[in-house]
Amino acid sequence: MGKRIIVQARGHGSFSYRARRSAFRIKLQYPRELIGEGTILKLFNTSGHWAPLAKIQYDKGVFYIPACKGMIEGEKINFGGKEIKNGNIMQLKDIPIKTQIYDIESRPGDGGIFIKTGGSYAIVTRIMGDKVFVLMPSKKEKEFNGKCRAIIGSVAGSGRLDKPIVKAGKSFYIKKSKK
Repeated sequence: MGKRIIVQARGHGSFSYRARRSAFRIKLQYPRELIGEGTILKLFNTSGHWAPLAKIQYDKGVFYIPACKGMIEGEKINFGGKEIKNGNIMQLKDIPIKTQIYDIESRPGDGGIFIKTGGSYAIVTRIMGDKVFVLMPSKKEKEFNGKCRAIIGSVAGSGRLDKPIVKAGKSFYIKKSKK
């Protein structure tokens, strides 16, 4: 008898091809409020994300974002303001040209979709009315609505691929969820 092809095995969902839900418990999303201030409570790693995450508390609760290079616990960040500082969350129309940004929203209010991998960033190239053009890491220029939000700076965790993994077992346990 033959063997199931890999697509069939994945569709069936055996232990080898089942997503570990514990790796993706944390939802990365911006706060609903457009203007405010938050404090970084904790910086930590999870197996579901390649970049370290920041737990941020503000007056109405807690939210999580990918950590910015140079962030420290206890630091204050602003969302919706005009101050250009690493870690601040701003609308694209308020960000000056040639500024590094990451975690960009595709549509206003969707919580950030683009550029979340460790060490990556995009650059604001031009602003035309309510449209903002951003140079992505792939060197393609993408157009966004000016009301979409992004974080100033670049994602922490840039040295992840500098050290070779060497053997398959190490790669297996890096990707495996901690319980």
